[in-house]
Amino acid sequence: MDGGLRGGKIVAPVIGRSEGSWWKQIIVGRGSQDGIKNEDLVVAPGGLIGRVISVTPNTSKVMLLSDKMSRIGVTISRNRNMGFLKGNATEKGIMEFFESDPKVKVGDVVITSSYSQIVPEGLAVGKIVSVDMNKAPSPEAIIEFFAPIYSLEWVIIYPNQKSVIDN
Repeated sequence: MDGGLRGGKIVAPVIGRSEGSWWKQIIVGRGSQDGIKNEDLVVAPGGLIGRVISVTPNTSKVMLLSDKMSRIGVTISRNRNMGFLKGNATEKGIMEFFESDPKVKVGDVVITSSYSQIVPEGLAVGKIVSVDMNKAPSPEAIIEFFAPIYSLEWVIIYPNQKSVIDN
C-alpha cells in the first residue's frame, strides 16, 4: 500500500513540536536545500502521517493527519467505500462516509482514495476501531493511525506525485 510513494526519499529527523500544537504540526530537519517542497508526503513506520506545508532552506513544517484542519480522501481497502478523514487532535482520526450504509467493520484498513485531490491513492493510513452508524449527516468511524504520530523521531519525505500531476 505505497501507491504514490515514488521518487527520491529523504529521511528527516523530527526537531520540533510545541506543546500547544502537539497533534497539529512537526518541524523536521530537512528543507529546500535537500529538495523538499510544499505538499511533499511525509510517512513514518506504518503509513502516511501528513504533508509538508512550508519549507525553509534547512527545515520543513509538516501538517499532521491528526490536525483538526487536515482533510484527505480515504477508502476502505476491503470494500472500496469512500469518505474523508479529518484530524481529531489525538492519535485517532474521524472518517466520515459518503454512503449512508458503508458496510464497514472494526479492523477494516483505511487507505488514501483515488479521488483525493491532495495525496495519491493507496497509501496506508490506519484501521477502524469503532463505527457510529447513527451519526448525522452520515456514518462515522474512528480510525487509529498506523504510524505513531504521538512519538515521532524520524520521518521519510517523498515527492508528492499527485501535486506534480495537478500542477
